[in-house]
Amino acid sequence: CIRDSLLTASGSAQVEIEPDVATISLGVKATRDTPKQAADIVRRGVADIKAALAGLGVTEDAIETSELYLGEAQEYSYETHRTETVGYKAYHWLRVTLRNEDFGKLADVTDAAVGAGATRLGDLQFDLDDDTAVKAQALAEATAAAREKAEAMAQASGARIVGVYRVSQSWGGPYYGG
Repeated sequence: CIRDSLLTASGSAQVEIEPDVATISLGVKATRDTPKQAADIVRRGVADIKAALAGLGVTEDAIETSELYLGEAQEYSYETHRTETVGYKAYHWLRVTLRNEDFGKLADVTDAAVGAGATRLGDLQFDLDDDTAVKAQALAEATAAAREKAEAMAQASGARIVGVYRVSQSWGGPYYGG
């Protein structure tokens, strides 16, 4: 009985493309004696931030709530060795999305948000609005590279490729670097 042999080859690809969207997280957090006090401060702060961003031409559909919270604020007491309620905490985090033609506004957006009362700013990410074509291109290039390696190994070992047994892929994610 002659047993079939398996030849394993891998390929990788890197597709370079400019991102076309940027998202930034920002918002307001407050701790006060009552839930209403904390919620009111956060509500006013978010309204002020949205108004400031609208003044820069950031549309309402470019701003979405990513997280909203109201609850007890607790701290650990080293004197009593217990966690104690110290008031009420509220926060409202927003995600602002800018298209590539508005990337020049990023610094203005952050400045306006902080000026309007934002107490949190961060998580700036660049990405593609639709990465379907880029992923397909990378998969095609990686598959071609694996096939080329497999053919070279088969030729060097005196074997021949008669089919493909298994194909798998993994995605390393986007990298926007210099």
